[in-house]
Amino acid sequence: MSVILSVLTSFVWAQQPPQSFAYLKKIDIDGNSSIYVDPSVDCKPFDVNEQESLEEIGYQGPPVYEVCTLEMGKGNLFKVIFSEGPSADPYFEFHPLSKKGKPIPRTKSTFGMAATTLYIPKGTSLYAEGWTNSMFNLRRKFSYDGKGWKEVKQPFYYVVLKSKVKKVGEQTHLQVYADKNKNKKVAVLPVGSDIEVLLCDEKDWYLIRSSFGLVGWVFVAEGLYDTQIGVRFAGD
Repeated sequence: MSVILSVLTSFVWAQQPPQSFAYLKKIDIDGNSSIYVDPSVDCKPFDVNEQESLEEIGYQGPPVYEVCTLEMGKGNLFKVIFSEGPSADPYFEFHPLSKKGKPIPRTKSTFGMAATTLYIPKGTSLYAEGWTNSMFNLRRKFSYDGKGWKEVKQPFYYVVLKSKVKKVGEQTHLQVYADKNKNKKVAVLPVGSDIEVLLCDEKDWYLIRSSFGLVGWVFVAEGLYDTQIGVRFAGD
C-alpha cells in the first residue's frame, strides 16, 4: 500500500508544479521523471543507449537520458543527464561544457543530485525534489556561483506527510518529545493514532503533530525502511 501511495503522490507532484514555477515548461523524461525549464529552452530527451553503444565500454546499467543543454548564468553551459540508477535510484547530473558546447573534463562544476523532478528557471539556481535515497520527498535548492554548486541551506526540510502511528518491533507507542534532548515528553501516542509529519531537522529528527494538535519531536534513524511515523528510506 505504501508503495502505491508513493507512486500516486509522485504522479501528483509531477502533474502539479509549485505555483512559483507554473510558467515553466514541463519536459517528460522516462514517464516517471521530468524537468521544468524556461519555455525558450529546447529540450528533447533521448536515450543515450540508442544513440551510442555504451555496451562497448562495459556499461550494463539502466538507460541514460541526455535531457538538454542549459545555460546557468552568463555563458555557463551544462549538459543535463538523467538515469534511474543501478537499482531504481533516480538522479541527475550536470556536466560542464565549453562555450563551443564541447565537454570539459570533470571539475568541481560537475554536479549530481538524487531527484525525480527539477525546476530550472533562468538564472543560477535549480530546485530539486524526489523521494529517492531519502526518507521523504526531499525538496532542495542549489546555486551555481561560476565555479561550483552549493546547496542553499534551510533551517528545516519540509515534509508534511499524513500518517498513522505504526507498530514496529516491540514499540507499541510513539514517544513525542518537547526537545531533541528527550528531557520532557509532550505525548505518548498509541498505535493507530493519526499524525502529521511536518518538518525534518538534522536528518534524524521529525516535528510531528498529533490529531489533537500537540506538536513535538520524534527520533527516527536515517536509512530505515520501516518506521512508526510513515517516513521510510527509498533507496539502497
